[in-house]
Amino acid sequence: SSRSRSSSPALLAGSPALLAGSPVMLRPPPPPPLLLPGAYAPPNAAPVLLTWPAPPAPAAGAIGSWQVPRPESGAAAEAALRSAVPATVPTTGSAPQAPPVRVLCLVRPDQDEHLRDPCLAGSPTSLEQVRDAGATVELVRASCLCQGQRLAEEGETAELLGETTTNFVRAPGSCHETLRTDPSDTHRKSPATAMLARGLTHLRAWAEVVRHLAEDGAKRSAVIILEANARSATPGTAVSSYWAQLVHAARASAARDEDILFLAQSPTNLRGSDSAAAYALSPRCCDLLSQRWDALVQGGVEEAEALVGRFVQSSGLRAARLPLLAPGACDAGACPRLAAAQSALPVPPLVPMKPRPDDVKIFIITLPHRGDRRVEPLVGSPAAVAAMRGAGFEVELIRASCYCERDVLEANGELRCYLEDQAGPAGRPHFARMRRYAGADAPVGAEEAERLRRAIDENYEGGAERLIDSMGGDVEGYVVDSNWPGATSCAISHARALLSAALDGYGGGLV
Repeated sequence: SSRSRSSSPALLAGSPALLAGSPVMLRPPPPPPLLLPGAYAPPNAAPVLLTWPAPPAPAAGAIGSWQVPRPESGAAAEAALRSAVPATVPTTGSAPQAPPVRVLCLVRPDQDEHLRDPCLAGSPTSLEQVRDAGATVELVRASCLCQGQRLAEEGETAELLGETTTNFVRAPGSCHETLRTDPSDTHRKSPATAMLARGLTHLRAWAEVVRHLAEDGAKRSAVIILEANARSATPGTAVSSYWAQLVHAARASAARDEDILFLAQSPTNLRGSDSAAAYALSPRCCDLLSQRWDALVQGGVEEAEALVGRFVQSSGLRAARLPLLAPGACDAGACPRLAAAQSALPVPPLVPMKPRPDDVKIFIITLPHRGDRRVEPLVGSPAAVAAMRGAGFEVELIRASCYCERDVLEANGELRCYLEDQAGPAGRPHFARMRRYAGADAPVGAEEAERLRRAIDENYEGGAERLIDSMGGDVEGYVVDSNWPGATSCAISHARALLSAALDGYGGGLV
């Protein structure tokens, strides 16, 4: 802006007050006529241009950094944020118009802190603020730890991108032998498992960006990739419009011709890398991502920060930092909002839906790694899905809940989760709390077993003989979680599908 360009020479030269960390916010200098990889420093400029990665390695682009104030009071924090990130981008003269913003929120299915902690990015309250700021919000159900385990142990896995199957491989050197999973580790707690699952999730989010451009390239937008467990960098402050500032920052960054804006503080263990917990891609960056998609997939899955760094370096992106967020949950003792929410978590109001009593929605539950089940003549094949849609039905492929979610439910007694990846017709995602019903762990008696067998015979063409007996089991064992660990995960999947159809107003649901 004209105001920042007329800042005092002392500040532009890097005054001691600025270097000491006073809450002074400066925008990067105007883009230079030439960017020399890893070595550019314009004259009389504040120390805001850094290199990627850390020296001595050469870099392809320049990175601008902002200092984020850490005031004590909530009022001071809100005032500082509003002065730092403009609510609107100046459009006088030849300045570009601010683009629309899409937010892809990455939600781990085996974590539900974002549905308990209103300070986290994935909470319904935070997403509502993002939506109120004019952005569209989509949920990306993260790749689970089972997928990370397959990458760590086998070096490859299949994944579901939209409704197509893509094979991914582990990047060379991304999983050191000391981080390899132990085959006896049934709870998939190896560091490599979580690291690779997170990297795979970011690749899938990028695939959504590429798919959106392919389907409607005319509606180009800035995209914020936001992990659900990211939180505001100033917990305990009453910043009512904190999440709206995230949207304004993405718009302003794209208008300044910056390609990528890192929005989260870097953890100390990243050693100079930028955090992948939250970052914004400009429309131009999305175009570059689409062009380099095949090369990024071929390069393999690795730690999310390394993956983003590879994209920045190979594409020569102009990047900037505005660390409004921090990774991880808040401390209830330091955050009054979290303490109040945990003591009396409000029940969300039901969003009134337009009844659709004559409509039936079809859900196809699929394990993402089982690409061999999405082929002819099975129901999840592209031809079968096209035939159902051609007959007038709405069809959705949903990622199956897996052992990761079952394990959390076992450990905590409940699991809160969003029901679907995309938002419902009202633009808001539904969520629910899953718990076992009283007596769920009781053995199945002979009378109940016979009733279940009759129901299967009446509703399944092959009958119980085909569904159960051919597998060498019986009804009692088939429906009890202790005999078949997948039973609880499967029940969660069905509950997610049927609840979603009911809350969206459909007259029926076919799973």
